[in-house]
Amino acid sequence: MRILFIADQYTDAPRTSDVRHPGGAELTDAAALAACPEPIDLCKFRDLEPGQLARYDLIVVGNSGTATRAQLTAIADTRRHVSFEHDLRICTWRGNYPASVEPAHRFAHYCACPHPSLQKFYAQARGVVYLTARQQRCFEANPFFAGARSAILGCSLFDEAFFRRVRTSEPRPRAGTAIFGSKHRVKGFREAYQYCMAHDLSPLVIRDIPPTEVLDVFEQSEQFIYLPLGTEWAGRMPVEARFLGCDVVTNENVGVAGEPWWRWPLDDALAYVEDGPRRFWRIVFSF
Repeated sequence: MRILFIADQYTDAPRTSDVRHPGGAELTDAAALAACPEPIDLCKFRDLEPGQLARYDLIVVGNSGTATRAQLTAIADTRRHVSFEHDLRICTWRGNYPASVEPAHRFAHYCACPHPSLQKFYAQARGVVYLTARQQRCFEANPFFAGARSAILGCSLFDEAFFRRVRTSEPRPRAGTAIFGSKHRVKGFREAYQYCMAHDLSPLVIRDIPPTEVLDVFEQSEQFIYLPLGTEWAGRMPVEARFLGCDVVTNENVGVAGEPWWRWPLDDALAYVEDGPRRFWRIVFSF
């Protein structure tokens, strides 16, 4: 089987002073790609020529913020594509209604706009993979996107190195509370900080450090407070913190916190998330 994976960028993308490290979508894609049981080609939307799509039996589409209408239409016309939804494509800014520049969407957290090119993209897809049930509900509340064949992955995807680290992490003294110091209001830095002040905690702010150093923080901290204002469709950091021994305080906006496995015993939850990359491909091939 000939497989093409298309996304805006991958973990090897050049970094800037504003975005110094790979994002969650890129890390999730990397874990999926490493687990693919078949040969797979990668392409960025900026390099995609519609004519090359005919060479592939299966096309997996990741983040597509830079995709043109013509590209999405050409992919839809193949009817051989699977949409891997990391975020929220419809009428949003940075993937979240509370951050939308359009007030009706921001306050109602709802979109019923037709989006002709996306409507065709979903209607003609082999299937759609959502990270969490909360993400699926948000998409399918839009009548133009309801009814597409879909499945829920249940979490972001993590590479084998992360699970090796979890299993080899040795007990050590822990101290302090970590919070995520995102510059984006919707991530809830202010709310997490206020929570710490109300509970007489002195927070360690995670900001602009590599993913491996984030894991170092979680191995040393007693708890992680994460209270986003809008829906965090999956959320890597609460998962990392939990598996590395932190007590996690979060809210209903964190998609993984609403998944069944989040309430399972630790070993069962770890096994479920570790299977995520392989489960992704089982879902894709089942469509």
